[in-house]
Amino acid sequence: MSPDDLARTLYDSRMTAETTIPSEEEPLFNDHDRSSASWEKMRRYLWRQLFVLRELNDAPKTELDTATLRGRIMEIKNLLELACKQQQEGASTPDPGY
Repeated sequence: MSPDDLARTLYDSRMTAETTIPSEEEPLFNDHDRSSASWEKMRRYLWRQLFVLRELNDAPKTELDTATLRGRIMEIKNLLELACKQQQEGASTPDPGY
């Protein structure tokens, strides 16, 4: 069995009715989630990471390194917008100024 097949088998065996991926219509976060201390810690961490990556992006680097950094920046922005999209239809998360 190849490593990919093994990974797929393990993943499939862990997927149950309780661990299904929510559809886009289902809210991923409710009001309680968005106001939780855990989300606030994660949000602050993500903003710090975004600031660091933006600083790194300003330095000269190869095309591949630049593309990799921009991909990481985009993923962090997507995570930050998760809760905000549901709270304010389509509005982006305000930058706290880190």
